Order: sequence, then structure tokens, then C-alpha cells
Amino acid sequence: MSVFRNITGAYNPVERWVYNHLIAPAIARDFVGHLEVIEKDMTSRFRSDIRVLDIGCGGGHILEVMRLRYPDMDLTGIDISPGMLSHARKVLGARSHGHVRLVRGDATRLPFHDGEFDMILSSASLKHWSDRRRGILEAVRVTRPGGLLLVVEIDRDCSDVNAFGFVEGWRVPGLVRGSCRRFFRKY
Repeated sequence: MSVFRNITGAYNPVERWVYNHLIAPAIARDFVGHLEVIEKDMTSRFRSDIRVLDIGCGGGHILEVMRLRYPDMDLTGIDISPGMLSHARKVLGARSHGHVRLVRGDATRLPFHDGEFDMILSSASLKHWSDRRRGILEAVRVTRPGGLLLVVEIDRDCSDVNAFGFVEGWRVPGLVRGSCRRFFRKY
């Protein structure tokens, strides 16, 4: 199976390696920029006692960013791919501070109670959900009233500036990056 054949399918081992080692660092860097805007405008939301859910957590890169910035937060990641969760366990198990729980599950059928989380995050995951509308409704359902829902996605409908800026952050040689930009616009 390949995400190139079925965008809602699981990554195969090669795609998983490419994503986790070459692309995910750019996604985490992009996410930090969004996080800094939110931190500045919503300081009260970043208490140590809040519960955060990362939907489509993949290899755990966003959870690692959150854990390093807020070591006392209660963090949960959910992903449909056992391979990605395995990678997340390795990434998140490398350090001993902070609490992170990883759950295998589908964004369109979240196995959590209504209002269970104070903050829901999802970065570069929405395009992989089998039913985006249903996934957003599920995210809203598990967010407590007054909570924060942050969904960040870069796809073929984004501007060239955003797409090229995103690809520039990939850990690939410059020559390959040019091909990636052309591919990204077709995808």
C-alpha cells in the first residue's frame, strides 16, 4: 500500500522513513510558528494542567515540540498507522520528562469522551482522513467548551509561496527540492 495510491491509507515503510526523517522536521518547524502566534495571543491557554490531543500525530514530532515547550502538559497523540506510532514511541521515549499517551485510532471515530481535551492540534494530517467533515466534527466533540482547535494543512490548494516555503524546509539536497516543488503542486 502507498499513500500515493490512497491518501487515506497507511504509509508504507519507505514513505514512513521519508516522512519522519525528511519532511516531518519541516512540519514541526512550521507548527512552532503557528504555536508562537497562539502563545502570544492566548497566554492563558498554555497552563501546565491542560489536556492536549494531536490528531494524526504520525511519528510524534508535534508531540515532541509540545513536550519540550510544556513538559507538564498531559499530551495524547492518535494515529491510524501502527508504523507511525512505533516511530513516535521511539521519538518520545528518548527523553524521560513529560507525559505522552499514544493511541491507535481513526480521526473520524475518536475513542475519547465529549469535551475531554482543552486543546486539539492537527498538523499535515487532514488530507489523510477518510472523511474530513466527520473528522472535524469529532475534533469539536472531544474539545471542551471554550477549548482550542488548531488544524494546519498544506495541500495542492495552498499558494506557491506556502508550498515552496514548506518544501524548502525538507531535509533534502537543493536539486531534489526543485523536483519536490513541482511534484507538490501536482499533488
